[in-house]
Amino acid sequence: MLRAVVQPGGKQRVLEQVPPYEIAAEDLRGRSDGEQAEALDRVRGELADQVLPTEEWPPFDIRASLLDEDRVRLHLSMDLLFVDVRSLFVVLDEWRRFYDDPSWTPEPLELTFRDYVLAEQALESEALGKRSADYWLSRVDELSPGPDLPIGTAPERLGRPTFTRRRAALAPERWAALSDAAHRHGLTPNNLLLAAYAEVLRTWSRRQEFTLTLTQLHRLPLHPQAQRIVGDFLSPGLLTVGGTAEESFAERAAGVQRQLLADLAHSAFGGIRVLRELTRRQGDGRNVSMPVVFSSMLGADGDAATADAPAALRRRGVRHQPDPPGLAGETRSRRRTASSSSTGTPWTACSPRARWTPCSTPTPRSSTGSSRTGRCGRPPAESFRCRPRRPPSASSPTPRPRTSRRPCCTSSSARPPVAPPTRWP
Repeated sequence: MLRAVVQPGGKQRVLEQVPPYEIAAEDLRGRSDGEQAEALDRVRGELADQVLPTEEWPPFDIRASLLDEDRVRLHLSMDLLFVDVRSLFVVLDEWRRFYDDPSWTPEPLELTFRDYVLAEQALESEALGKRSADYWLSRVDELSPGPDLPIGTAPERLGRPTFTRRRAALAPERWAALSDAAHRHGLTPNNLLLAAYAEVLRTWSRRQEFTLTLTQLHRLPLHPQAQRIVGDFLSPGLLTVGGTAEESFAERAAGVQRQLLADLAHSAFGGIRVLRELTRRQGDGRNVSMPVVFSSMLGADGDAATADAPAALRRRGVRHQPDPPGLAGETRSRRRTASSSSTGTPWTACSPRARWTPCSTPTPRSSTGSSRTGRCGRPPAESFRCRPRRPPSASSPTPRPRTSRRPCCTSSSARPPVAPPTRWP
């Protein structure tokens, strides 16, 4: 999906070939510490604020800042329209492995992201999909609106929004103690943070029962290689949070976890489809939204991301399928991430399935943003599970089963834990 673009009709298409990507480099060696810090902050600000055109490749921007003592600061801006954060970790992990061992080659994948999407769509017509649809459609009229929070300015008067990162960190021993306390009460650390988030919202909301949007990494184990696919597996889910003042925090947190687990067991009917049904039943032409979002990256860098998937989904399989002409899909909205790291060598990258190749001399980016020389092929399907794949054409885009409108935001690779409740019963 790192070769994907959005066509004029809103369909996504994975380009068969893309030119080698050249990383623009800026030499900061010999400058003072203050000048280097100012230059690094300037690059980060540019990457955080830019909006890359979705109809053009590439959907990312990588730059290198050459520092003293043979250090290189890599800046990465990735449009999370085509990939989620878990997929970004996959890319960075493979990049790092090849950096440490240039002779390393990843095992060819037996399937594509499109194959996964088609397998996920097939769930809708099976018993599990029908049970999930019945579960959510029977609850649509009972779902509470989002939190009723005080605001200083009407959202429609804000113009272009800006975002500010609020950061706090727990010492490892405090986080370990908090996790142990959660386990003693039968809670996962993720669900403990979710319950604490709901407590803060309940303090300010005029409505004590409300519905949150959860950004779930919905990467179902439909194939042994599903964890290695790069794509946007993010699926927004809806969670109604209740509880009473007479209950303790532990009791309300347990209620949040019970409701979440019940919802996850019926996740084949996603939150976007629930919102569409709410909009249809509302009938006044306005789109229903649940604008307060909870996101957690705990477990996103491992198999724990799918640990809560229903057993029926874990038993399913998926195989590679050729691209039939005329398959259309829907796009998702964009999210952005801007991060930086330090390595010892600047890099040039070909297509996401080709190897990342180090270059000894950084080449400034051309006026068009990339070189027009070189070709990257796609590894052949070598597994007996795969059928021959025809090269995709302009009429065979990657299908997208969901459409999600998410606000733009900036994020770095740091994932600070959320502060715990002030009291624990």
